[in-house]
Amino acid sequence: MQEPIARNDRQRNIWRSGWFVLAAALAIGFALYMFLWEMRLPTEIDLQIHASYSVDFDFTDLHSITSRIAYPLWHVLVAILYQLGLPIDWSAAIITTFFRAVTFVFTYRLLNRISGGKLKTFWLAVCGLLVFIVTGVNLPNDTGLSVYRFVNGSPNVWHNPTQQAVISTMMICVPFLVWCGECFEQKLPESGDATMLPWWQVFMLAFLLGLNLMCKPTVMQAFLPAAFLMYLVELCRRPRNWRYFAQIVLAFIPAVICFLVQYLYYTGVVVPYTSGVDFGATAQTLWEAFRTMLMMNAFPIAALICCYRKGLFKDRLFVLAVLMVLISMLEVAFFRETGERAGHGNFGWAAMSSSYFFWVVMLGKYAASLKEMWKTAPLWRKALFVIAAAVLLWHLVSSVGYYVFMLSTGNAF
Repeated sequence: MQEPIARNDRQRNIWRSGWFVLAAALAIGFALYMFLWEMRLPTEIDLQIHASYSVDFDFTDLHSITSRIAYPLWHVLVAILYQLGLPIDWSAAIITTFFRAVTFVFTYRLLNRISGGKLKTFWLAVCGLLVFIVTGVNLPNDTGLSVYRFVNGSPNVWHNPTQQAVISTMMICVPFLVWCGECFEQKLPESGDATMLPWWQVFMLAFLLGLNLMCKPTVMQAFLPAAFLMYLVELCRRPRNWRYFAQIVLAFIPAVICFLVQYLYYTGVVVPYTSGVDFGATAQTLWEAFRTMLMMNAFPIAALICCYRKGLFKDRLFVLAVLMVLISMLEVAFFRETGERAGHGNFGWAAMSSSYFFWVVMLGKYAASLKEMWKTAPLWRKALFVIAAAVLLWHLVSSVGYYVFMLSTGNAF
């Protein structure tokens, strides 16, 4: 009985730690500064555009609500603050910073979980801050473009507030799904073929999936097919546990329906003359999608090579992270918008969100195994860890360069 009590005390101490409080304050302060700065840029970016939509939000007009069905949550919250009397720039910045704070907190929690409690709070805080600002790597080029445009994406997209909202809820709903799977595994030896989840977990999963979709459907572009593939394999392995898998399907049905309705909006079926979708891949689109994935995830891929062990693919967090990255990469290569939204790159948002989640999973595994592996691993594996650390430093330098570029040029792209 003493071990669980000690673990609970340690978890409480983590939340009270001065390192966590300091890291959270730095992250939230930086986020608020960035968003207030972006609201005052001379050229319109996504934050300013979405804020202007919130100014026009009318809670008594059904069309005003349904026209934002693809991403209502951020606009509703900003509209509430604005109609309560706050200036629109402060309203937009505060709500966006709130979602960034949620992202930081749940990133910190997930890093602690993945590392198995092996990391001290100082290093957890450092890892959380690193993921909080990370971008893709910047390759030398003579185009003068920033890292964001050259890579065509980043795990952190500061200029888009709805993307910040959807990442924050992704860090809640994806780990919750994995936790449901762990609960099933724990009950399986006792209940056998009749093993089922408590129904409150099923309803909570359905709610969290819907909450994520209310922020934006982009995470679900990758998460829905990734979860489907993962559970299809598990169902083939355990067909007699169909009751449990039926519960998971029931939890996902409302999200799938909502997702389809939102993309009917995106493609102009609900709102005419908005956009269309062109399907098909060329060698160029495949290469660009692969290059973007590689540059956004250079360190997670290096960490995967370092930390790979037999049985790693039994880790649902890892499996979902890898599947989401691969599926979103294919979506970027095969899907393009036409019409009014041509060139907006909305099919690329899933790749950026998936990359963020992949970063958290692999950074947690890398940091947790670094000390032990450095003592016991053979020389060749130590060399791999050094190479991964160099790639991580490359990401960090690229990230600092990106923010310097934004602040010095007034260009968020």
